[in-house]
Amino acid sequence: MANVFTSLAGVIARRPRVVLIAWVIASLGMYSLATIGVGGGNLFERASTGLPTVQDADSTKVYEFRLAHPSETTGPMLTAEFRGMSPDAVSSVAPLRPLAEEIAARPGVIAVMWPQGLVPGPEVVAGASANDPVTPDVLVSVDGNAFLMTVSYVPFADEGAALREHQQVVGIIDAVMSASTASSLPEVRVYSNPLLYNDFTTQIERDLLAGEAVALPIALLVMVFVFGGFLAASAPLIGAFASIAGGLAVLFGFSYPIELDQSAINVVTVLGIGLSIDYGLLIVSRFREEIARLGDSRTHDVRAEALAITLSTAGRTVAFSAVTVGISVGGMLVFSAELIRGIGGAALGVVLMALLSALTLVPAVLFLYGHRLAKRSFLDRIPGVRHLLRRTADVSSEEGFFSRLAVVVQRRPWTIVGAVTAVLLVLASPILDIAVRNSDYQLLPVSNERRQLLDGFDARYPSLASPQIEVLAEATPQELDTWLANALTVDGVTRVTPAESTDGMATAGLFTSYPDQAG
Repeated sequence: MANVFTSLAGVIARRPRVVLIAWVIASLGMYSLATIGVGGGNLFERASTGLPTVQDADSTKVYEFRLAHPSETTGPMLTAEFRGMSPDAVSSVAPLRPLAEEIAARPGVIAVMWPQGLVPGPEVVAGASANDPVTPDVLVSVDGNAFLMTVSYVPFADEGAALREHQQVVGIIDAVMSASTASSLPEVRVYSNPLLYNDFTTQIERDLLAGEAVALPIALLVMVFVFGGFLAASAPLIGAFASIAGGLAVLFGFSYPIELDQSAINVVTVLGIGLSIDYGLLIVSRFREEIARLGDSRTHDVRAEALAITLSTAGRTVAFSAVTVGISVGGMLVFSAELIRGIGGAALGVVLMALLSALTLVPAVLFLYGHRLAKRSFLDRIPGVRHLLRRTADVSSEEGFFSRLAVVVQRRPWTIVGAVTAVLLVLASPILDIAVRNSDYQLLPVSNERRQLLDGFDARYPSLASPQIEVLAEATPQELDTWLANALTVDGVTRVTPAESTDGMATAGLFTSYPDQAG
């Protein structure tokens, strides 16, 4: 095994620039693959925003049945809520009538409905709005200080067409409200499923960039004090960039056999930075120790020898660590829950790329840095910082902060074990009151427009509330209605919806008095 790592070190020492250039090209290619895609959308578009599901679970069967039987006559509906405006104040709602008529005239619109009535669109005959159970009176909030305007459509050609249409309607609403000369304008919130899914995708991309923008500079600052300079500290971060790019590409590949949840994407960043720094710290520290021990200089080049020793020792440790972690996270791929399988795929991809970058890219960068790693950093000239660096980053001395810490631990092992255990128990104490639940729109920040409309929607418009429990039965609607009558006697069940027949199955809904279904 040592010969393998020694041979790898020899290849890198002979062609360090080739290795570096190959990694730059590969990283850019892998990142482009994940963010641009090759067919069927990029990684962010392929990641789902639906509810987490478990294969063969009853809840999954109901969820998949509902998705497989959408309305055949209507497309995604758009809903706008006007807060701070009473629908009874004619002078206030008068400017909204032209808005309703303008939206209703758009191609594909069946009708626009609001408390002032229904405005038919060009597709009113093709749609099912004539039989729509929603009436204008239910579009007014219970406090009378807000109301809804709904826009129904015929089916769109694809999800992209629906999103573009809804975004254009949002633009129309914003333009009308901005041009209004009314003394007091309502707060307007617009919702639709395409807009919500687009918010998820945009937020994940934004969070990914924000996470890297915060984590990488902090990691660099910490490693500057660990390694004693920016040059040595930069090597693990270069490996982290490559690992993240490669991890995203591997996850993009997993998006075809596995239905990925968007939360799996952030796993790539977290693990990519953590593992790359962990593995890079081992490689960089050992290489700097060997450079200092062998006395590298411009006239005495020992980089190849130092690299061979580094990879045959620290490199082997990194390899075994990566294999262990890979086996552990790879076990998640056999879980039934798609969410866990997606996280397993993300973790496995990052572990693989972190291993490859730690054994090839980071050594190539270190070899090119060469004897400059042994030079004193400009930080060493700053009095206060110099003292700190000599305690944390001096590789020429056999003693330092961590060696002294190890001595203290060995002298009082049981005391340390007790203290650390107590701290861990305190940190883990919140799990005693943990409530596990599915996260949907609440993953978005509270400032998000879609979340602001959905928060408290059922309380403001109880007649439009969706059932907390959906029932799917291999029975006739009459048989299911009999079962529902018995369900009404259960504590907490407040009302039920009449059973309907759908594709040979009976469906219905139950409303409960429990606002928190996980409680």
